[in-house]
Amino acid sequence: MEIRNDNNDNSPTWSATALCWKHRRLYLVVSVVCILLAIIVSVSIPKTYAASVKVADEPKEIDYIVGLSSYSAWIKQIMSDYKVNELMSESEVYRKFLNSETFMESLSTIYIPDYDTDYYHYLVKYHKRAWWVSLCKNISSILGAYDEKEEVLSIIKNNVRSNFSQKYNTISIRVVDNNAEVAALLADSVKSRLQTEIIDNRRKYSQANLINADKKKNQLEKEYYNAQDKYITYRDSHFDGSQPNVKITLDALNKERNKAFDDYSDAYEQYIRAEILHHRNITSFSVLKNATVPVNPFEPKFVVYFLLFLFLGLVFTTWWILFERLIKNRKIR
Repeated sequence: MEIRNDNNDNSPTWSATALCWKHRRLYLVVSVVCILLAIIVSVSIPKTYAASVKVADEPKEIDYIVGLSSYSAWIKQIMSDYKVNELMSESEVYRKFLNSETFMESLSTIYIPDYDTDYYHYLVKYHKRAWWVSLCKNISSILGAYDEKEEVLSIIKNNVRSNFSQKYNTISIRVVDNNAEVAALLADSVKSRLQTEIIDNRRKYSQANLINADKKKNQLEKEYYNAQDKYITYRDSHFDGSQPNVKITLDALNKERNKAFDDYSDAYEQYIRAEILHHRNITSFSVLKNATVPVNPFEPKFVVYFLLFLFLGLVFTTWWILFERLIKNRKIR
């Protein structure tokens, strides 16, 4: 890149690239320093291992055997995919569950057989940190600002991460720990607890759906019998059905009775379906990937740290070279 001096058109142009090339030894030194910094950081950060599981919702094919045709079941599925309502989607419920304080506290009670203790005291005794994190912890302890429970819950939140795919309707859970076997154990435990939560959530939903269907059925049943009573009472009290006004009223009452009967029949079918769905064997999800004991460490990542330090070092060095030239030109003027 060549730049011309705007104050004097006869002045020769100067090249920023050439100027930086003159300082190539400085860039080499900076690169070596970046390598040393990356090594120091990588050595300072304890090794951690990541175990992951991936699950997906079971296909809901039960509609085909509880009174819906294939077309109706397809329409129901499409409407449920695109319907926007006030209730949370299942993924939002699971996300809130996995990120909740209650769930994090429940994970702290998981028993770790190899250490004969629960996860809470395992983290207190055996969790390894970078030296600067331990230094901050010691300073906080001296100042009286250290809260053991708060720190343990913070570690659990950092160790347990989840990701939801709305497109594929999958849930990915990753657990990291200094011990590869502990990471795999925790990932499997999180999966089991999520499975229990999903089953409980669906059971509550089916129970509420059954109650609502029963209320609607009973209400429409009363409306149907009321409409039928009106029709019969009016018919019995008007023997001369040939009169135009009587015939019109009878037709209107009959249509009202038929509509009420159709609504009651639909509600009764919905109630039967809700009852069958409530008493069916409730499933949670299909396991796409089980937790396995990781072999290679997840952290530290030397290449990532080196590239980060190298980028910052080169940018800062280039900025310093150009800034230094600017200062020299101002002094000359």
